Amino acid sequence: MVHSNRCGYTYIGESGRESCCYRETWDDRERCIWHEEIAADETKPVEQLERARAPPEVRDLNGETGPREILDGTDVRGTVFPDGMDLAGVSLRDTDMAEVGLRNATLTGASLADATLVDADLRGADLRGANCWEAELNDIHLGEATLEGADLRAADCSDAILRAANLEGANLEGAFFDRADLFDATLSRTRSYGAVFSEARANEGTELDERCVYDHNSDADATRQRRESGAVRSDGGQASDTTVAGSDIDPLTKAEATYQELESLCSENALLSRQSQYFVRRQDIHTEEHWREGNWSRWLRARLSRAVVLYGESPFRVLSVTVAIIVGSALLYPLGLLRVSATGQPLMYPSPTEPIALVSTLIDSLYFSVLTFTTMTFGLYSPVGAGKLLTMLETSAGIVLMALLVFVFGRRATR
Repeated sequence: MVHSNRCGYTYIGESGRESCCYRETWDDRERCIWHEEIAADETKPVEQLERARAPPEVRDLNGETGPREILDGTDVRGTVFPDGMDLAGVSLRDTDMAEVGLRNATLTGASLADATLVDADLRGADLRGANCWEAELNDIHLGEATLEGADLRAADCSDAILRAANLEGANLEGAFFDRADLFDATLSRTRSYGAVFSEARANEGTELDERCVYDHNSDADATRQRRESGAVRSDGGQASDTTVAGSDIDPLTKAEATYQELESLCSENALLSRQSQYFVRRQDIHTEEHWREGNWSRWLRARLSRAVVLYGESPFRVLSVTVAIIVGSALLYPLGLLRVSATGQPLMYPSPTEPIALVSTLIDSLYFSVLTFTTMTFGLYSPVGAGKLLTMLETSAGIVLMALLVFVFGRRATR
C-alpha cells in the first residue's frame, strides 16, 4: 500500500521485478516531481528536482550493488540542468528528456535505454559505458561528448550532432545515423554491423578503423571478443530482433556489411582514399569466402586481381607488374633466346670481365623486351627456341596489362 503523499509510480526494475517510487508527491499533484507528467510548455524547477534525489552517500552505497539511483520513467522535458550535473550510474530508462540541457554532465555507466532525448543538449557530456539501447537521440547535440564503450544498439541518432565526439569502442549495431554530423568524431573500434550512415557528414578528421572489429585481421579482435553482445539486454529486457538476429551471424558477413556501409559513407563525403580502402577490404572478405566455400577458381581469380590491380584500385600495382615482367624477360633473353636478325649471331651474356659489353647486352635485351611488351617489335632481333614462347607470353601479358591500366585509370577518373 502506498501512502497518499507518496508517488506510487511503478516500473520494472533491472531484476525484472516490479518496483514502486516512494518519493513524496510534488505539491498537490499525484506523482513526485520526477514522475509527474507536465504540459508541453511547462518545465520543472531544477532546485526541487535536485532536492527530491537520494543523498550522495545513499547513491554511492547503492552503486556498489546496482544503479546509484533509479529514475526510470521520469519526465523532465525541457529542463535545463546546471553544467556538470552528476547522473553517473543512474538508471534513466524510458525517461522523457526531450530538449533537456545537460552540458558537461556526468552520465558514466548510466542507463538511458528506451529514453527520449530528442533535441537535447549534451555537449561535452561524459557517457562512457552508458546504456543507450534503443534510445531516441534524434537531433541531439553531443559535440565533444565522450561515449567510449557506450551501448547505442538500435538507437536512433538521426540528425544528431556528434562533432568531435569520442565513440571509441562503442556498440553501434543497428543504430541510425542518418544525416548525423560526424566531423572530427572518433569511431575507432566500434561495432557497426547494421548501423546506417545514410547522408551522414564526415571529413578527414573523422577517425575510422582501417579494419573493422569483425575482421579477424583486425588488431581489435581481442576487444571484439570482450564486447561480443548477447541476446539479453543489460537492463533486463529482451534484445530487439535486429540484435538477436545479428548475434548469430558469421563475423565475415558482419565485416562485409560494415565495410560496405563505411564505403558508402566515404563515397558520399568524397573521402576517396578511404572509400578505396574499404572497397579493397570488402573484396578481401569475398576472396576469403571463396576459399571457405571451396570455390578455387574464383579464389584464384580474386587473388590474381588483388596481386595485379588491387581489385581495380591501384594503377601503380599494374605499373609495378609491368616493370617486373619487362625487366625479368630482359634478363632471360641473353641466355641464347635471341639472335641478331642481320648477322644471325646469338645475343649472349659476355664474360664478367667485360662490364661495358655486359651493360650493352642488357640494354639491347631491355630494348627488345620493351618493344615486345608493347607489341611494337622492329625485327632487329629474332627469338629462337624457348625465346619464341617467352615473347608470346610477354606480348600477351603486355596486351592484358595495358588494357587493365586503362581500366583502372578510367575507374578512378569516373569516381
